[in-house]
Amino acid sequence: MKIAIIGGSGEFGSFYAKLFQEAGFDVTITGRDQQKCKKVARENGVKCAGSNAEACADADVVIISVPIKETVSVAKEIAEIAPKDCLLMDFASVKVPVVKELKKAKCSEIAGCHPMHGPRISSLAGQSVIFVPVKKGGKYEKIVKFFADRGARIFETTAEENDKILGMVQLLTHYVYIATASTARALDIDVKKSRKFASPIYEMTIDMIARIIGQNPYLYAQIQMSNPYSREVHEAFIKEAQKLAKAVEENNEGEFVKIMKNAATHFGNFEDAMARSDKLIDALNEEIRELKGSVGSEVVLQNIYSGTVHEGRLASVDPEFVELEVGKKKSKIKSSNIRLLSGEKLREWKMNDAVSRDYSFVFEKCDAKEVVACAQNIDGENGDILQVKAIDEYALDGGKKSVTLRFWFYKNADVKGLERKVLARFAGIGAKQR
Repeated sequence: MKIAIIGGSGEFGSFYAKLFQEAGFDVTITGRDQQKCKKVARENGVKCAGSNAEACADADVVIISVPIKETVSVAKEIAEIAPKDCLLMDFASVKVPVVKELKKAKCSEIAGCHPMHGPRISSLAGQSVIFVPVKKGGKYEKIVKFFADRGARIFETTAEENDKILGMVQLLTHYVYIATASTARALDIDVKKSRKFASPIYEMTIDMIARIIGQNPYLYAQIQMSNPYSREVHEAFIKEAQKLAKAVEENNEGEFVKIMKNAATHFGNFEDAMARSDKLIDALNEEIRELKGSVGSEVVLQNIYSGTVHEGRLASVDPEFVELEVGKKKSKIKSSNIRLLSGEKLREWKMNDAVSRDYSFVFEKCDAKEVVACAQNIDGENGDILQVKAIDEYALDGGKKSVTLRFWFYKNADVKGLERKVLARFAGIGAKQR
């Protein structure tokens, strides 16, 4: 299936160009800057078209992924040139004005799509993806399946409901976060120093605020200014904030408690929210505990954004940095940007640099599966014996059996030492090496 992403050279469009390409789709992108478009296309293994018309010409799916303020005008253009037998979609967060234009197209399938995430995520698993179907068909179902197969949570709604609910989900939360950061600036609060006084909840809140204000301010301005419910949301927030401020100013505890209780009642089952936030706090603490428990050991750390891997001896850990020793060289890495590879993820990474060795043993009696299981436990879960397979077995005289095992060792490990462990283990259970 051929997919054209209009504006696919941008951050969000290129994110999906790569995902669709990896899923086996034939992807073409466009961009205002041809040089940038070609560069992004090369990096993601897709094609760059010279124009929107060229990209749309034989596309099965056309997706508009441009800045919010340009989406309506681009939708008008694409509605006139998109093939009649294609699925026409957009990725904008605001749907009412965009879907209005998409409906004018003569395409056999039309849908709005709003992935509720930014381009920094590493996976679609657990991400919400909102669809506003206008005309469904087989191509629409394939795109929905693409998201569902990757663990995304799929919701269908109307353009009007999307924009109204997003008034809370995006408009209000972004508005409050940006206002909070601006207040910290107005009060001249040293945010970094404030973390020393912080509870885990404050730490997470500050991180969420930083996550928003550290991104493209033009995008967030467009989100606030393009949603038809913006004014209603902003006025309601300011009104409620003024009520709360008045209660504090007048030392009216009863009014303050009333406002807070009414809010809690409206939120409903906030115990679930408590449980989820407890899990987040536990996860953050566990990550630090795991890192501190590995100080002095050889570790493998992976950057959660670039995927770059650092291997060495973990010298020290603090809330901001980890110090890694590689030979005589020490380097500091931001602890917030890395994860400690362990278990299956560590094994998968080490398999990229594995060497194999074959050993044949003679057993009095044995089951090949039990032999492999015994071999796999020689070096522990995070060890350097990465995989073991029985590649040959046959019966010998006297009821004996010969089994040839192939071992994959991490090449940077002490391979000779691992070989000695293997031979010692099987000698210990009475096996003889052939």
